[in-house]
Amino acid sequence: MQRLDAAQLALFMQPLNQLQSEIVTILRDVVVMEDPQVDERIEDGKWLHGYLKYDSPQGNFIYAIGAKASGKIAFHAMTFYGSQVLQERYGPALNPFLTGKSCFDFNAPQDVPVSVLAAMVHNGAQHIDESVARHKR
Repeated sequence: MQRLDAAQLALFMQPLNQLQSEIVTILRDVVVMEDPQVDERIEDGKWLHGYLKYDSPQGNFIYAIGAKASGKIAFHAMTFYGSQVLQERYGPALNPFLTGKSCFDFNAPQDVPVSVLAAMVHNGAQHIDESVARHKR
């Protein structure tokens, strides 16, 4: 499990305003507490460049957190995208924030449905890796 160190995290947070920083902190805490086996890094690729990116131990992309040009903070959750069960279970609470198949946008810290996201994220790496393994067969 790889995590950003304090200096890397400070560099990531530097361009964010106070509300954005609070939202990122909430989302990051949910991910690392509920799915502790994920690896964390700052994405340097073309898609989601500059976002916090979380991969499973098998290297599968699971989550991303970052600021959008609109000022909102986006949370991408491939677990939601890839699971009909999670969509049915958590969709009603998350649909107001859903902007794509796996992306949720948040404007303010108080808008983040922490308990719903925590339940959805819980052990997501295991579920993604199992799903990918099933599809490779």
